[in-house]
Amino acid sequence: MTILYYVFIGLIIFVLLFVICGYLLSSPKYQGPISDHFDGKKFINYGGINANQVDKIFKLLLTRKPTKWVIPKDIVKPSSTIERVDNQEFRVTYINHATILIQCFGVNILTDPVYSWAAGLFGIIGPIRRLKPGIKLNDLPPIDYVFISHNHYDHLDTSAIKKLEKKFQPKFITTLGNDLFLKKYVKKVQAFDWWDSIKLTDEIEMHITPGQHFSSRGIFDRDANLWGGFVLKTQKGNIYWSGDSGYGTFFKDIGKRLGPMRFSCIPIGAYKPEWFMGPIHINPEEAVQVHQDVQSQQSMAFHWGTFNLSDEGWDEPIHSLELALTEKGLQITDFQAIVNGSFFHEKW
Repeated sequence: MTILYYVFIGLIIFVLLFVICGYLLSSPKYQGPISDHFDGKKFINYGGINANQVDKIFKLLLTRKPTKWVIPKDIVKPSSTIERVDNQEFRVTYINHATILIQCFGVNILTDPVYSWAAGLFGIIGPIRRLKPGIKLNDLPPIDYVFISHNHYDHLDTSAIKKLEKKFQPKFITTLGNDLFLKKYVKKVQAFDWWDSIKLTDEIEMHITPGQHFSSRGIFDRDANLWGGFVLKTQKGNIYWSGDSGYGTFFKDIGKRLGPMRFSCIPIGAYKPEWFMGPIHINPEEAVQVHQDVQSQQSMAFHWGTFNLSDEGWDEPIHSLELALTEKGLQITDFQAIVNGSFFHEKW
């Protein structure tokens, strides 16, 4: 037997293992009627915008120039939680990454809860956590609703979901198809399409909103399940949480149909290099445009500073956000990047 034979056999075994693992990790696929953003097999972004494919990943690996993250010590501010807020106020706490606790009208909503050590397979393989959560999972107030925007590992953490289910038995709300995956872990889950709505209480109506992104957990479920965000419509004011997204004109549609927003949560991180990240993540300048598109009175940045997913420095999104606000003639306080554990607690 020659060495080439053993190399050939090794390659075959590697490919087989890769395919088997990719199949086992893939999410159940959504099945439903064709629409303007579902072709019967896959979901499609408005305008036909796609995430970059595998061939571009090789170019990324060869050309990327990541900035080393330098994080100040003790930057996390562990938040002192309160159980509920009344109808006269709202509270929005930045826990980490896309995990945000929204409290209003006596209801507690948690978005994309991620508590694992790494944003990847089994919570241990993937980009590692660089900052602790601002609220420990065991210190959370009672959670009534959990919103899951899509099935990427940095947004759908099965370990956190199982713990939340055991501790609170909340109702899970997600986008089309992701309920098929979540049903393995939770009892109460509903999935909705873009522009659908659900009444949470007499005071709160949740509207599911479009985004510009993609989905997959394995290698055989690309774009088989939907992604998106939401608006909480209330008589006092509206709260917007965008989810992961690149920039598109649909943000103006959200503002027209569901705005103006009293408060918005908009991502500012994981955008470099922009030739690769641009279709699926907005940069800080585009985030300011989203703030204006949805007619937001005040906004909070998220999706930065916890997991190093791209090439910008740790505090680069903050400085770019402040510069963009100044260039647009807006106040720095109109749209702020706060660290894990910080919060906004305000009157309507």
